[in-house]
Amino acid sequence: MTPRRPSPDRLRGMSADEAAAHWIVRRGGSYWTSEDAARLDAWLAGDESHRLALKRAEAVVSLLEGAGDDDLLAEMRSAALAVKTEWPTWRTRSIAAAAAAAVAIVGLGWLWGGGRIVLEGVHEGEAFNQPQPTEVDPLQQSGDPDFATERGQRLDFVLGDGTQITLDTDSAIDVAYQRDRRIVRLLKGRAFFDVAHDTARPFVVQAADRAITAVGTQFDVRLDNDSLRVLLVTGSVHVDHPVPRLGATQADRSVKLEPGDRLTLAFGSPPTVERLPDTSVELLWRRGLVQFDETPLAEAAREINRYATNTLIIREDSVGRLRVSGIFRTGDPARFARSVSSLLPVRVVEGSHGQVELASSTPAR
Repeated sequence: MTPRRPSPDRLRGMSADEAAAHWIVRRGGSYWTSEDAARLDAWLAGDESHRLALKRAEAVVSLLEGAGDDDLLAEMRSAALAVKTEWPTWRTRSIAAAAAAAVAIVGLGWLWGGGRIVLEGVHEGEAFNQPQPTEVDPLQQSGDPDFATERGQRLDFVLGDGTQITLDTDSAIDVAYQRDRRIVRLLKGRAFFDVAHDTARPFVVQAADRAITAVGTQFDVRLDNDSLRVLLVTGSVHVDHPVPRLGATQADRSVKLEPGDRLTLAFGSPPTVERLPDTSVELLWRRGLVQFDETPLAEAAREINRYATNTLIIREDSVGRLRVSGIFRTGDPARFARSVSSLLPVRVVEGSHGQVELASSTPAR
C-alpha cells in the first residue's frame, strides 16, 4: 500500500517536522515521482524553517541507520517504532521510516528537550552547598576549580540558589558568591547555565576577559584556546569587559544578546553576533551528541577528539578537507570513523593504544 500523498492544504496544516518526516518516508520509497520532487522543492522554497526541519530529520535518520548496538539509539528506535501515524505502512517500512515519523510526532524530544538521557562517563545529581559570601572580588582570585570534568565526562549539578549547570568534557569552573552578585568563573571548556531568577543578585560568568551578566536565563558559554562563544537560549545577557580597555569602542566593551543570538569572539578581533534559527543543535553536546553540517573532516575529528582519550587521527590533507554532515555520538572515535567510512571515500585503520586513523580509500601507489 502506497502512503497517501497529502494535499497542499494538508501539508500546510502540518508542523515543519511532521511534513519533513512525510517527505523523507515518501522519498525513500519506490512510489517517489517527479511530481513529488516538484512539490518537495516548492515546500522547501516556502519557508526557511522547512529546509532546517528536513535537515534535522535527515540527520536523525542517518544516526539511527548507523546505530548498531548503541543502547541510547535502541531506546530511540523503540520509541520511533511505537509511533502510530495516519499511514499504517510507515511502521513496517524500516527503522529509518519509523524514526522519521518519531521526529514528526515528538519534535526531536529524545535528542533535545525531552526525557533525561544518561550516558557512560556522566555524573549527575550532585548538589552544591552555596559558599559563604566574600567581599574579595572573585574575578581577581585564583584557586582550584570547584567543579571539573575529565575528557569524556559530563557533569550536571545545582548551586545553592537553584541555578543548574552542565559542564562539558574537559571543563572547569570556580564559584564565589558575593552579597550583591553571584559569580562563576569558567576556567576552561564549556558550560550551560540555567540561572535561578534573583533580581537583587545578578549572575555573572567570567570567561577570559569577558563578563556575561544575567538575572534569570539560559545560556551556553564555550571557551577555547583562541576564542569565546556565548549562545543565549532564553532571557537576555550583557557581555562586557570587566575593565574597559584603552581605545575600546562601545561595541567592543558591551554586547547585549537576545534569544537565539550567538556571540563569537576570536581573541584579537572585534566580536560578531549571528542569529541562529535553531539553538537546539548547538546544545546537542548536553545529550552526548554532536551535529556537523558540511564540516571539514579535520575539524570534525578535532571536535570528536575533545570527548575521548583514544584519538582519531587524520594524516592526509585530502582526507581532512572532505566534508561530513550528520548527527554523531561523542566519546567513541572508532564508531564515528566507521560511520564516516560508510559516507565518504575513506577507510578505517586501527592503530595501537586504541587510536584510529581515517585514510583515503584509494591509497597512493
